Amino acid sequence: MNRARSDLSPELRYAQRALARTNHQRMRLFLPIIFLVHLAHVPIFLYPAIEEGWPQPGSWRYWIVLGHLVGCLISGVLWILVRMAGYRKAMSLSFLLALAYLLLGSCIALADQLVTTAITPYIIACIGIGLGLLLSPRITLALYTAALLFFWWSVGEVQTTESLALTARVNALTITALGWILGVTLRKYRISEAIQQRTIALQKIELRIAVDRLQETVASRERLFSIIAHDLRGPIGTSRDMLQVVTDEWSSWSEEDKLQAVRRQSVALGRSFDLLEQLLQWASRRQGALPFQPREVNLAELYLETEASLHEMARRKNVTIHQTIESGCSVRADRSMLQTIIRNLLSNAIKFSPEGGEVRMEAARMAEGIRVTIKDDGVGMDSSTVARIAEGRAEPTIGSAGEKGVGMGLLIVQDFLHSHGSNLEIHSSPAGSRFSFTLPD
Repeated sequence: MNRARSDLSPELRYAQRALARTNHQRMRLFLPIIFLVHLAHVPIFLYPAIEEGWPQPGSWRYWIVLGHLVGCLISGVLWILVRMAGYRKAMSLSFLLALAYLLLGSCIALADQLVTTAITPYIIACIGIGLGLLLSPRITLALYTAALLFFWWSVGEVQTTESLALTARVNALTITALGWILGVTLRKYRISEAIQQRTIALQKIELRIAVDRLQETVASRERLFSIIAHDLRGPIGTSRDMLQVVTDEWSSWSEEDKLQAVRRQSVALGRSFDLLEQLLQWASRRQGALPFQPREVNLAELYLETEASLHEMARRKNVTIHQTIESGCSVRADRSMLQTIIRNLLSNAIKFSPEGGEVRMEAARMAEGIRVTIKDDGVGMDSSTVARIAEGRAEPTIGSAGEKGVGMGLLIVQDFLHSHGSNLEIHSSPAGSRFSFTLPD
């Protein structure tokens, strides 16, 4: 059964769950009503008989009253089971309800044959199950056939007039076919409706995702253009103007002025290059052009490579970089991304450290993996700044020595850590900041 269910398409599995929920809701609603209807029939048929004496066993009233008492028992027990089991057992309980009421309707209709040719209880059972329960056509065909055969055979034993028995049989055959056809038609309609609802819901989700991605793309592009317009265009334009001045006045400058001008341009161009590199990394990651390739990475070796590239930056501010990395400490990560993460965090720590400050990188084994922490003794950040970083909003920043930035470094760190299934944890105070993340070893 489970294998057959697993072979169904997702649409049909969804439709089956929808049918089960519908059956569950209908049984919860209608079984108490059916119970009350049965209960009301008992005094209706019992009261006239009380004046004449209690119904004699085997009499018409006896069987009618007994049938409705059994109906009260069936509907009451099934209602309790439906309440307890939930919708996952709804199909099994629906089968039991259909079986019980087709048999009960047949029995009460047979009792009626003692005084009338009407088969009203059988009609109500067949039409009610066809309209009220959404069962498999094969199951209902077997149930309806069994009920019809039972009634067809039994009516000849109860109805002594052959013509009246034949009329009851033909009517039962017609009602049985009508009830089954109604059930099959309504079930097919409900399946089509459920599949259509699922398709519409999935299309809405896909549309919402597409809109979110489009909005994110537009926001990223606007952010990229804004950074280029304000933070990259400015330094490049200043360098162009400065080089023009140098070209025009180079011969009249002293050697000291020339050296200072070259140094200033070197620093400005270095910052512009770093910003351009960060923008390219960020844009590549956003467009999916930067693949995620995890492998074993030795943290001590990666730190030495990264620290060497930041040595000059730290030397200019007389900032000391220390490391406390456990021996043999390795993580499973994309090496290029992890180096960018550590370089940006160390660069950010140096940038906000005071003259002669200290920056420390630590790595230690924890229960959940390798925890990497980078600390500085800078000015720290207020809670609103930490919140903006956590939300992935890049904003212009100024270091302790007036270094300008646009906040792209931490934005890239957040994005690359998310690719690793990790998050950047930030703790900041006036005594400094601590940035931490955890990666699997």
